[in-house]
Amino acid sequence: MAKINGIEGKGVGNMIAGNMYFYKYIAEDDNEFYDMFPLVFILKRRASLYEGINLHYLDITRRKELLDLLLQFMDTNVIETKTRLRVKVLRKILLVSRKYKQAKVSFHRYQKRNIRSTIIKVDPNNWSSIILEPVELFKIPKKGKMPSAKVWRKTLIESRKR
Repeated sequence: MAKINGIEGKGVGNMIAGNMYFYKYIAEDDNEFYDMFPLVFILKRRASLYEGINLHYLDITRRKELLDLLLQFMDTNVIETKTRLRVKVLRKILLVSRKYKQAKVSFHRYQKRNIRSTIIKVDPNNWSSIILEPVELFKIPKKGKMPSAKVWRKTLIESRKR
């Protein structure tokens, strides 16, 4: 078992689409701000980067709402350790449906080289509880922290434009 910032799970070397992961991340200096401890549903893996929905960009209430919507895309009838999201179907729907606007504004790309810890795969049985943990840490490169509430407000405003 691996542990980062109070979150425990299985340490893995790579991320697979459809699973939820947690890790420490240091972004490039050209970012306005970033989440140092992303909690991400991976949607696609490319050679040097991962694309996914970082639930930390949403407040707790919206995280719960989004998780409930995403659970419709499970590849098993009940949540179990091997459950994953069917991301091919999900990605197509994200592009066209306003229902998933919270997911769209929480979509981010992560450079593999900027991951600074063991990658923790979150067991699907823990998805509902892990989203409640206040472990996000938003940083402004070379300037310090950014309050989570400010990020959540910004994300909410952006989602209303879509």
